[in-house]
Amino acid sequence: MGGRVHLLARGGRFYWRARLPMVLARRLGRTHYGIALRTSDRGLARRLATRATAAMESLAETLAMTAQEPQQPTDAELMEILREMFRAIIARGEREHLFRPENWDPDAISDDDTDEEREAKALDDPMDRARYWRGVLTRNALEEIRPYTQAALRRRNRAAPEPDERHRSFLRMAAGVAAEAHAILGERRMGRTLAAHFPYEGWPGPSEVADEGKVGPARPSVSTLFKQHAERKRWGPANRQKAAVAVRLFRGLVGDPPAATITRQDAAAFKRQLEKMPAAWAQASIYRDAAAAGDLRAVMATAKVLRETLAATASPTITLPDGSTVPRKRAEALAAPMHPKTINIHLEFFFSAFRRFIAEGEFVGENPFAALRFDSKELRHVSEAAAPDDTRDAWPRAHLQTLFDSPLWTGCKGATRRKEAGRVLIEDGWTPRKTR
Repeated sequence: MGGRVHLLARGGRFYWRARLPMVLARRLGRTHYGIALRTSDRGLARRLATRATAAMESLAETLAMTAQEPQQPTDAELMEILREMFRAIIARGEREHLFRPENWDPDAISDDDTDEEREAKALDDPMDRARYWRGVLTRNALEEIRPYTQAALRRRNRAAPEPDERHRSFLRMAAGVAAEAHAILGERRMGRTLAAHFPYEGWPGPSEVADEGKVGPARPSVSTLFKQHAERKRWGPANRQKAAVAVRLFRGLVGDPPAATITRQDAAAFKRQLEKMPAAWAQASIYRDAAAAGDLRAVMATAKVLRETLAATASPTITLPDGSTVPRKRAEALAAPMHPKTINIHLEFFFSAFRRFIAEGEFVGENPFAALRFDSKELRHVSEAAAPDDTRDAWPRAHLQTLFDSPLWTGCKGATRRKEAGRVLIEDGWTPRKTR
């Protein structure tokens, strides 16, 4: 770690916080980790921080050595490799076609072509590649596709699937993916736009053509996996209710796609939507019907109209989108967005759930909900900006002087005569009784 001890000082106390090595970050689903050193002594804090840094480096080295031994891939990981291969072929072909010049003729090489155009036209037609990979399937020449699958497995530190029958099924599916992807590119090259449908839905073989985002037995949805996660966590009624609300929000704002297809962009979009969601979305009458129907976008549209109305007028009474009128203060409360602390609670549920999905092979890659939650500085800033009038004014000096000159602080005449000035100081936390 470059000799750094990763020591931080806040409010006279010391903390250790460091960016985790990649091998640890992937395992824990977070990029940074910190602990309170529980001391205000800089020398002691440096020694403790040095030990923490050394322990982190030692753990990372141990995990790295352990990770050198490739593990067996799960069925979910093999399916995700195939989907990644499919997407990569489509994206590469589209990128090549995107930068071709105008009036491109794929079937003719003329004297007017540049060297780059001649080289591009000399490449195999995508349809030729599709026919080649279909020939591989026909001949069962699985060694042709093996270099591509080996590279994909190696990137994930995964061994070749066992037993051999499972490996051969994987190779045949990979050849089928290559054939289907190049066939789609060939049609697009000729101007016939086709949707990129992934050709497999289950393991270990083909089924009916399935859309990339379709939920099936091999690709359970977010809500399905989250329900299993909640049952294993054995939450109490309160946490179960909060988790159910988080899933309800996700389904209403993002949908309920297969958990394996959730990306970092999906998670970030969910957070942005939550920042616009009114805090009273489930209780207020103007939102209740749409929320009960799961139409949270309608809830957000109603909140947007209300906020625009508030911005356009300074009237003490506001007409709500449903036609009713309320005091301005009530309208502002109805339009107020969800508090970042509440958003953090929802994001925390998904972060912990995806950490389990990763551990159990249901999701491949880094946790899409990692590092999305608001930190303490952001929460403090939002609270101060949202409620600047909530802070209490400090007492004037004269009032403070009167308080600390009273017999309770300077001395009284005894336990039964505390209001009379004297020489007795009693520190028992006594509170005078209210007089009737």
